[in-house]
Amino acid sequence: MLPDIRRLNREDFQDAPNWIDPMLTVINAFMDSVYNIMNRNISLTQNLNIQIVTINVETDTNGDIKPVKLKTTVRGRVAGVSVIRVITTDTSSISPFVSFTQNENILTISNIASLNSNQKYKIILLVIGE
Repeated sequence: MLPDIRRLNREDFQDAPNWIDPMLTVINAFMDSVYNIMNRNISLTQNLNIQIVTINVETDTNGDIKPVKLKTTVRGRVAGVSVIRVITTDTSSISPFVSFTQNENILTISNIASLNSNQKYKIILLVIGE
């Protein structure tokens, strides 16, 4: 729970010199931003170095996919790719693992392990930057 105090007022610093007024303006603007972010307004994609992408893949008879290329917006190298959700008509339970390579800002998904053969999938991925 965040405290109710969100702003500093000139009246709180009666003996302070005049230069405190412009400083309070800057501090209060910063405090407002931090308060708003911390008060359940944090957005994963806007506040963290991550990207959420959706890809469509189809497995062959071996359960393999064709490589999928996607442009990443994360800063720096990609530390990992995690599956958030797998949407399929198949009712079996799977725990896929993503294999990928990166060249500049192009991410190539080369394999998604544990997918069943001859199935179509919509897969939502979390791309995590370093």
